[in-house]
Amino acid sequence: MGFANSMQATGNVAIVAGRFNGATTPTVNAGTGFAVSYSGTNFTVTLDRQYDGVISIVATILNDGFASGESAFAVIKSHTVAADTDGGNFVLNICDDAGNIQGPSFASDIEVHFVAVLLEDTDPTA
Repeated sequence: MGFANSMQATGNVAIVAGRFNGATTPTVNAGTGFAVSYSGTNFTVTLDRQYDGVISIVATILNDGFASGESAFAVIKSHTVAADTDGGNFVLNICDDAGNIQGPSFASDIEVHFVAVLLEDTDPTA
């Protein structure tokens, strides 16, 4: 599969997936285990529970809201999912074709889809 060298040697993986719109107050359209907020140019996905780390996060935009020809894409900016932290989050930006970050006036028409593959917390009491 091409990613075997980066897989964790121990523990189980968890998948958190969902969809949300890009409004100033984002609405979750599908998925559980997370909440979404917006500030400045950042959309922050906050996880509801503790994980031990990130294996992969992928985000895409299927309904881009453009009337003609252009498209938008999602860029993962950062993540703070670390061992034995409460919850954690990842931050993404929505960009146009030219790579310009778009704010909520543009983004309210789009829907962001994401999948986060996370390492399960092996000691939730820590």
